[in-house]
Amino acid sequence: MTADSCEKKALIVLGMHRSGTSAMSRMLNILGADLGNSPVPPRFDNPKGFWEHREIRDLDIQLRENLGSQWHDVRPLPENWCETEAVKEFRLRISAILERDFGRSSLWALKDPHMCRLLPIWRRIFADANVSPNFVIIFRHPLEVAASLKKRDDLSLNHTMLFWLTHVLDVDKETRGDPRVFVGFDELISDWRIVAERVAEAFDITWPVTYEAAQASVKKFLEPDLKHHSFSDCHDCPKLVSLVHDALLAARQSPYGTVSDMCDLVSRSLQEERSTFTARSLGEEIQYILRENGWVRSERDAWASERHQWASDRDRWESEREGLLERLNEREAKIAAIAGSRSWRWTAPLRKLWSGFSGKP
Repeated sequence: MTADSCEKKALIVLGMHRSGTSAMSRMLNILGADLGNSPVPPRFDNPKGFWEHREIRDLDIQLRENLGSQWHDVRPLPENWCETEAVKEFRLRISAILERDFGRSSLWALKDPHMCRLLPIWRRIFADANVSPNFVIIFRHPLEVAASLKKRDDLSLNHTMLFWLTHVLDVDKETRGDPRVFVGFDELISDWRIVAERVAEAFDITWPVTYEAAQASVKKFLEPDLKHHSFSDCHDCPKLVSLVHDALLAARQSPYGTVSDMCDLVSRSLQEERSTFTARSLGEEIQYILRENGWVRSERDAWASERHQWASDRDRWESEREGLLERLNEREAKIAAIAGSRSWRWTAPLRKLWSGFSGKP
């Protein structure tokens, strides 16, 4: 980018999947931040849009796949992964996109949950492009994330807890020393102006669009029904998850120090517990991969299959019943036609005589 790029403002939205990163990106966009001209289209699980740069998101996914990592992976990336040929190619392509799409923007924003795991290489890309990133870190109650991922992807609670921890710990470690703001999804939904003011103050931004001009669009996007799951405490979370979530809540007012100290403590504890924690999660991940490839069925899938079979049997039985009724009606019509015929009436005396002779009616 140009020599004055450091004077421009780049807002990098980071957060775990299903934590409100789309909502945050859209609010920044309404206030005047450029998101580029390559949006990811809305989908059933995010009908209001993802507000991600499609080419960058696709390259992030491609890089993770080249590193043998899927979006729901809880394992560390390979050792020295930043030095691989795939990463070098990724670095060049991303830098070209940033120059092309944001080189002339005085205020721009970028969001992709995959970046949380790829921050080491992204920091090099920002340095290459002479960009000073300002990190907006949004988090959500871990049980709400788990409920959302259970509904959408059938991920288990244990897997999501480690998944959530991995993202938060990576983000905290890689953004220390940089300008950053922590935002809770709840506070974004309840009072977006306070969040916008905190971001503006932390990064010395004057929003191109006033709050009054943005009010209607932001309110329409941040409707209360955007939040489908709600939890007030972390009693049902693993202790390490609960400790980090409490630190994140405190980090909204103090984004340095305490949260990093807690993340360091949890990281050390997680190393001791990781074998058990990871064994459970990887076992669940294997089941998830098998289900995704149709090799085994989840209980929900089995129920759906049984319901489908019941519906099919019901339709078949209904069709057979209608066929029997139709044939019965045809036979009754034939009997009625015979009983009403002239020949039947003329032969009535003979039938009566025969019944008396044979003893049969």
